Amino acid sequence: ARNDTAGFQNGEFLGDGGNNGSHIGYFAAGPTQSLIENSDFSGWDEGVRVFGTGMSIISSTFEHNGIGLNGGVDSDGNPWILRASTMTNLTFSDNDIGIQLVIGANDSLSNSQITGSTNAPSGQSSIGLYAKYIQQSQVTGLQVSGSYSNSAVQIDSGATNDSFHANTVTNSNPTGKAWNIAANLP
Repeated sequence: ARNDTAGFQNGEFLGDGGNNGSHIGYFAAGPTQSLIENSDFSGWDEGVRVFGTGMSIISSTFEHNGIGLNGGVDSDGNPWILRASTMTNLTFSDNDIGIQLVIGANDSLSNSQITGSTNAPSGQSSIGLYAKYIQQSQVTGLQVSGSYSNSAVQIDSGATNDSFHANTVTNSNPTGKAWNIAANLP
């Protein structure tokens, strides 16, 4: 489903694991001003892909997706800013990547749980939260646990002027890291 300005509650988006065209459960583009609340995304290459301004995703679950939430990516897969958006009280489990924020600014991610496992579509979750290029954003009350082949949280060098507070991050996979933060960040 694609929406530019919409709101919905209690939606159930069931894909077939990327087979037969189940690639994106919900796609919001441009000046979104959209709301997703109390919804479930399961079995997609990407549960939600969003870019633009004003997206609110609240009290929803993402399970067994390639990427649960893919923020800051346009319809062609190119980086495009996700701005002034709120993601709160979310639950991610058994995804290859729970949340990927490719490019964003002034976003808030709070009070959410990400759990990695060997039940992910690829056979092992890779990353819980992957922040590539985010600025002036806030991550609070995040709980990342379970098993990740790469890292529970990865923050690339493009992430600047962000705040991370009151987060609990662990990785039970001995070959992965809990935090993987670019060397040049303060």
